[in-house]
Amino acid sequence: MDMTKILASLAVIIVAIGMAWGIARVAQQNKAANVEETNGQTEPTPRERNLMYTGPENVQEFKLEIVSPIEGEVVNKPGITLSGKTEALAEVFVDDKELKADENGGFSVNLTLDEGENEIAVTANNVTGEFAEKTIKVTYEAPE
Repeated sequence: MDMTKILASLAVIIVAIGMAWGIARVAQQNKAANVEETNGQTEPTPRERNLMYTGPENVQEFKLEIVSPIEGEVVNKPGITLSGKTEALAEVFVDDKELKADENGGFSVNLTLDEGENEIAVTANNVTGEFAEKTIKVTYEAPE
């Protein structure tokens, strides 16, 4: 092999090493800049993102309110309507029934109670993964 080919091969190797080193250095700088921006944390939760953009005084908890029936209520017929309020268009689960809140966050569902104490579980969630849960007890006492 003549000296020209050897020098050309060495030049190609040196250029390739230089390019790889440059790419690695840029990647390291980008990674360092990304860690600085996030303080080494993972992607913020929707609540944390809300805090970052609005400040703590404007952040609201995901709300779920059961309007009717009230906790501990005693009724004399098995059919009741559970109604409540949450975030607009949230998914709502009442025991094994799935429904969707309206544009104002309102929801209602007809339920049939068993005689005695009934525990009713209500869960609501939104598209960002925030959720709230409530449980109430309602007693059905059949008239004699």
